[in-house]
Amino acid sequence: MYINRYLGILFITHRFPPRYNAGTENYTYGIASALREQGHNVHIVCGDDVNVADHRRYQIDVVDEPFEGLPVRRLRFNYQLAPDPYGYLYVENPRIEKIVTSFAQSIRPDVIHVTSCVHLSASVLRIGRVLNIPTVLTLTDFWFVCPQPNLLRKGIDLCEGQQDGWVCLECMFGETKTLRWLKKFPTDWSRHLARLLRLPRVGKFFGGSLNFIDAVNRRNQVLPNDLAQVDLVLSPSKFLRQWFIEHRLVNPNQIIHLPHGHKTDWAAVGKHKTPSDTLRFGYTGHIKEHKGVHLLIQAFKRLDAHAQVALHIYGQLDLSLIHI
Repeated sequence: MYINRYLGILFITHRFPPRYNAGTENYTYGIASALREQGHNVHIVCGDDVNVADHRRYQIDVVDEPFEGLPVRRLRFNYQLAPDPYGYLYVENPRIEKIVTSFAQSIRPDVIHVTSCVHLSASVLRIGRVLNIPTVLTLTDFWFVCPQPNLLRKGIDLCEGQQDGWVCLECMFGETKTLRWLKKFPTDWSRHLARLLRLPRVGKFFGGSLNFIDAVNRRNQVLPNDLAQVDLVLSPSKFLRQWFIEHRLVNPNQIIHLPHGHKTDWAAVGKHKTPSDTLRFGYTGHIKEHKGVHLLIQAFKRLDAHAQVALHIYGQLDLSLIHI
């Protein structure tokens, strides 16, 4: 579908090619490229990694580094050095918000399209409201209800999301020293101690566990409100749309089902099929349990030993699957 006039569109995302090429990064690149080809004025702002050794204090390096004709402004920082590390990561990063707001004011886009808040915090969703610019959000995972963000406990059991910070801490990091120490006290006492000790000037002596617990509890309160304020939410699957509606995180009229579209013509360059009597299957992507690769392998193991089929898997191996 073609838009009947040229628009200025600012994409905000967590990472961007060429150093990052996972699903959300490729989706953002693909749609930004397609809109640019139609004549729209496209800009991208994204997070980026830094060399930790070069940063002794929290700072954000702003680097303009185009990619294949797309103007990309990369924000490089180490969140662990922030005064409120996990709060800056999840709930509110005032420095990111200030930088992106200033950039949006300078380019004056007609639309802001957020494809991921990861690393940047939910602050980027508020920029459109402040500047009175319509904001579109594409849901690519369950980040708004799960810091993991795939709603899986320790990679295996299903989770309903929006859990207490204590639950998320043990799920993501296991029993840290701070968590083991707090568990020595009655539950009410340990929770009260956690609230007192999370203060940066005190909590720094207990590592990031207390800051993480508090940040998760804050994000459970703040993120649903931020999500509700977005003008339009795009869901690539019907299941994801229905899930967010049933959990009352979005209004049914606010979210639409819009399947992902990816350009695949690049895959045909230099590739030619070789005639074969074998039916060949391929998987390309992360090799992790939540991707279901083990189910694919188990299904092939059930085939007759003489079946003329082959399975080829490409990706980085998660060692937890090595038992398959």
